[in-house]
This record gives sequence, structure tokens and C-alpha cells, in this order.
Amino acid sequence: MREHGVSQLPVAVGELPLALAEVLGSVDELALMDLAFGDPGVLDRPVGDVMGARLPTVGIGQSVAMVVELLDPAPAVLVIAGGRPCAVVGRSDVLRFLSDGTGLSDGTGLAGGAADDTGGA
Repeated sequence: MREHGVSQLPVAVGELPLALAEVLGSVDELALMDLAFGDPGVLDRPVGDVMGARLPTVGIGQSVAMVVELLDPAPAVLVIAGGRPCAVVGRSDVLRFLSDGTGLSDGTGLAGGAADDTGGA
């Protein structure tokens, strides 16, 4: 995760490209650190043993406002296009999108800009 600069990842079974049904859960950097603090051996366990719940999903054409709402209880949102996961959006992605001057009031979706990485939570 550190090598690729992401703090959340979906956990899935199957070969790429994945269908949404193949996404089983997620791993979150902060949750993993918390687990590892209590049990350093957790980093040697299979991901399926330490994964958390599935990330909430949003369609690629839905508004940034909806992503912001979904990020309130979750560390990231899984973006879906054509029934397949295509990106993970975290809070830092939304902040970067907003700082670009586009804001939420124009109804712009996430297709294209902010959905390329998860950033930090």
C-alpha cells in the first residue's frame, strides 16, 4: 500500500477485470496499523483474515456531493462503471478536487479527475 501511495484497497477474488460481486471487503491502512499494534503477527496473516467491510459504492456519473456523504462513515468509496470497480476515492481525492476550483455546486461527477487514487484518509 505504501509503495503505491494508497491507504485503502478493495479485497476481491477473481481475475481482472473484476465484477462488483467479486469484491469481498476492504483493507484500510489505519485499521491494519491498529491491528498490528496489538498483534505484530497480523501482517503475516492472509488479507481475508484482516479485511474489513466492503467500501460503499458510487456510480461513475454520480455527484461529488454523494461521495462526500458516503465518506462520512467510510474511509473510501469504490467507484463503479459498467458494473465493474474502476477506482477508489478517498477524502484527500475529494479535497484535491475541491481545491482545483470546481467545487460541488456545478454538479460535476468524478469521471476523470479525482478518482485515480485513494490518497490519505
